[in-house]
Amino acid sequence: VELTGFGPTSALLLRINTFPLAEATPTLQQCSRQSVGSTFDPFGRLAAATYTVLCAQNRDNCAVGDLAGKYGAFPSSQCGPNCLSEVDSSSRLPLTGVSSLVGRSVAVYRANGEGL
Repeated sequence: VELTGFGPTSALLLRINTFPLAEATPTLQQCSRQSVGSTFDPFGRLAAATYTVLCAQNRDNCAVGDLAGKYGAFPSSQCGPNCLSEVDSSSRLPLTGVSSLVGRSVAVYRANGEGL
């Protein structure tokens, strides 16, 4: 995946949301939690009281959509000053089955929680 156009930033975080962006929704509301849902978590892993610790110990313990938990922050300098690039060839990002990422939305945000 290679994403561009974020402007200068030291690091970006990614999350896969439960639902895709609704085209008919006004732009300011498209990225709201009501529109795209929360982090995609078909196995209910986010509900664990020790989720942060479990996810940090093993990427397989992370919610499917918690890319920030699995990979941490992505430095924008990997492919240029305004770009994010990452490759994952594991089965942690499935394109088929109950935990498929197909048809969902991606949230890109800064470490302080500010969405882009």
